[in-house]
Amino acid sequence: MLGNITLIPVVGVPEIRPGDDLARLILAAAQATAPIADGDCLVVTQKVVSKA
Repeated sequence: MLGNITLIPVVGVPEIRPGDDLARLILAAAQATAPIADGDCLVVTQKVVSKA
């Protein structure tokens, strides 16, 4: 069985600084552009995780 993959960028995430609540910032930006739904897969780069 073949499925489809749709990539939707989350825009509006501000510059990440040490101590930032990365999950809150990503969720807020996603709610404004393309809300995250059950079954969605969210990909976050290692670079941004290291910054937070």
